[in-house]
Amino acid sequence: MEQNNPDIISERRYSFSHSQQPEYLQRRSSRSTWRLHNWASLTLLVAYLIFSTALYTVLPDGPRKFFWFLYLTIATVVAGITAIEAYNGLTPLREARKRQKKLVDDDFRYATAEAEVPSLHLIFYTQNERFEGVWHFLDAVVEEGFYPVEKLSITILRRGMSNITTTIANVRVGCVSSARIINLPEEVAPSLATCVAYCLGLDAPKMDAAFTAIFSAYERPHPHSARQATDRLLKDPDLDVVQGRVVLVPTRSRSRLVATLLGLQYDMMNSLLQSGTSAFWNLTVPRETNSYWRTDALRAAANTAALTRDDGLDLGWTSVRRGTRSTWDLGVLAFRSYPSTFKEIWFTLAEVSRQTTLAALRYSRVAFINIRQSGQNNKLSLKARFGILYMLSIDQLTSHTTIQFLCLALALLFTDTPHSWSDFRQILYWSYPISEWFMIFGLVSLMATVGMAFIARSEFVPVWTAPLIFAFYPFFLALQAIIGIYSQGSTLLW
Repeated sequence: MEQNNPDIISERRYSFSHSQQPEYLQRRSSRSTWRLHNWASLTLLVAYLIFSTALYTVLPDGPRKFFWFLYLTIATVVAGITAIEAYNGLTPLREARKRQKKLVDDDFRYATAEAEVPSLHLIFYTQNERFEGVWHFLDAVVEEGFYPVEKLSITILRRGMSNITTTIANVRVGCVSSARIINLPEEVAPSLATCVAYCLGLDAPKMDAAFTAIFSAYERPHPHSARQATDRLLKDPDLDVVQGRVVLVPTRSRSRLVATLLGLQYDMMNSLLQSGTSAFWNLTVPRETNSYWRTDALRAAANTAALTRDDGLDLGWTSVRRGTRSTWDLGVLAFRSYPSTFKEIWFTLAEVSRQTTLAALRYSRVAFINIRQSGQNNKLSLKARFGILYMLSIDQLTSHTTIQFLCLALALLFTDTPHSWSDFRQILYWSYPISEWFMIFGLVSLMATVGMAFIARSEFVPVWTAPLIFAFYPFFLALQAIIGIYSQGSTLLW
């Protein structure tokens, strides 16, 4: 039964043959430049924290009470909205699991006959030359019937190979002869949109496949995901993108607890919040990878966003700007390894936050322009427009309100050091009686969100971690907020 279960995977097949170095580190022109930039960003973050705490220590009680109430109100509202989004995300997750069960019961008989499936182009994007893990994985799954080999083509986009002069090298993966490595020229910017536009613009066989899927070099698509995604696209001719779910696979990590929290956070985002946000705001934004596109829609989005130099979730938000219609399918799985050290965890979270910061700077104005969604007569709704602002600008401000609230609390401990439990309670509930109810509502919403995320977790987040996750998750959120501010400063400096 295990070999037919789409949720059970082989750790050997999805193992990673090299340590995962974040793309954020790989793009630096030199190690000394990166160190200078890193220390400048950390210095800016420390100065921000010290200045904020010092400011609240010298403010009179009136302004401090106002900021306390403001930050607590924002945190409570955001916690409540997040819990609602997570609840909305349970429905598509249940539907995906039902489809998976039906697929297993039907012995993996798909709606589209194998002879009728369209051509599919897989693009793997790597920032360095070490892509052997992708090669070995593709060799295995292609032999197992990942997709009809005569309809499948594979491209690996590779950077950082100045000693390689061949632009396109034709290779063979298993039974697939239409496989190639494209060594990207130095003049091609490192953003994913630019690289995809360059790839699809080449006059090479199979570049005009009906559907195109994008993965990072560290992602491994599930053997059944391609057929599920293409069936969804064939079933609905107005649908342009099927966005799948990414699951973190454990490795030997020296920061096991933080890595487990990161794995649960990935499950929360990819299984609940992103699909739940789509339902809550009536707006679906494709992610950068593990997405299956109609090639024409992908080419149009990539060409539009091709002028960007750094990734800012450009493909997804450009598709929203163009009115592309997307949907989530949580049964379309891809797997990725955990970062193995705290440093890699930091930069993994920093990269996600940095991309969101760039997206907020570039695409917040999309909320104010005229957009017609593909296959629909109605314009983008007012609710969806506010959702754009919430997902981009307001979400960025949440990191600041979280840290400002913590700095204010720390300042109160400095100026009004508690000497008893009653003094400490007075600080907690300072300065309005409603603060107590805001805190209770916020904590209940947070615990409910974590509980729903635990229901949606992958098999790689063990049950015994539940008490630790509930206890440490608030601290993990504070760490995320700090990393968010670090990334915003890093984006401004770079």
